[in-house]
Parts: sequence; structure tokens; C-alpha cells
Amino acid sequence: MTSYRRIVTGINAEGRSEIQQDGPPSSILNTPGGGQIIELWRTGAPCDLMASIATTDAEPVAFAPLPGGTSCRVVRIPPDSKRWGAGLASADLFAAMGASGARSGDQARHPGMHVTPTIDYVCVIRGEIVAVMEDNEARLAPGDMLVQRATVHAWKNETDDYAEMFVVMVGIDHQAR
Repeated sequence: MTSYRRIVTGINAEGRSEIQQDGPPSSILNTPGGGQIIELWRTGAPCDLMASIATTDAEPVAFAPLPGGTSCRVVRIPPDSKRWGAGLASADLFAAMGASGARSGDQARHPGMHVTPTIDYVCVIRGEIVAVMEDNEARLAPGDMLVQRATVHAWKNETDDYAEMFVVMVGIDHQAR
């Protein structure tokens, strides 16, 4: 699988721009069933450019940012045969991500149905993934982008390989249903 390098800019004591961090992201959540969330950077709420939260090993990956906050991450989704075929319960998956309340919608349609109070900008960077909505779905390939607007959804991987998505999440003031 791909390894990622995170380079972060900032302003030094003399008021000049510089590279302040260069290395691998340190905050990674390995989810039950073989998935992974690689948190590259996140900001608190309200977003303060220079006071952004640099993820560290001491800071766990948050399932979704608070209203006004952001999250920039890579999400790796294993094949469904590995993730759900091993008897993984969706309640266990969401609990491991600290998001027990995110499960929503018709679990019979897909066990991963959930909603987050966010607007997400998703770009598939590797593999194929299916965005499952309550009434329909769309197959996404590398280069395809999806704007997820706080709607009930799930991710289905019908292939034999991992899918990777680059995701920017923006926390909004929205009541999940």
C-alpha cells in the first residue's frame, strides 16, 4: 500500500514562510475488518489557520470534525469480502471509531450505513468504491470525486483489493438523522 508524506508550512519567528513539518502522518486508526483512516491534518472549531491541530500519536483520529472544524485524511477501505465477510458487526466498527451514534439508515441495504454532520469532498485515488445512498448508488474510480452533503451513506468495495480515498471533511451545524 501507498505510504504518505505530510509536509506542513507555517510562519517562523521572523514572519517568513517555511516548511515546519516533513514526515509521515502520525495519527492512524486501524479499524476492525482491515480498514484504515490516516489523519493528515485537522483544525479545531472555529478554524484558526495558525492554531491548527497537528495530529500526534497522543491525539486519536476523530470520526468527524466539530462544526467549523476540518479534517484532511486518506481512508483505506478493504474489500467487502474481508471487511464484512469475516462476520464484522457494523456496531463494532463504528464503536472502534468512537462513532456509535453515526449508524443510520437501512442497515439491511448495507451494514455500513451512517451519516456525519459534515460536508465531505472525496476523491478516489486508488481502486474502485461504490457510494451507497438510501435510494441509489454510484461506482467511483480513480480521479472521480464526490461531494457528500451530510446524507446517509455507506462505502462498498466489491473488488479484491483496497480502495483509497482522499477526503476533506468540513464540520457543519447539522442534526444527523
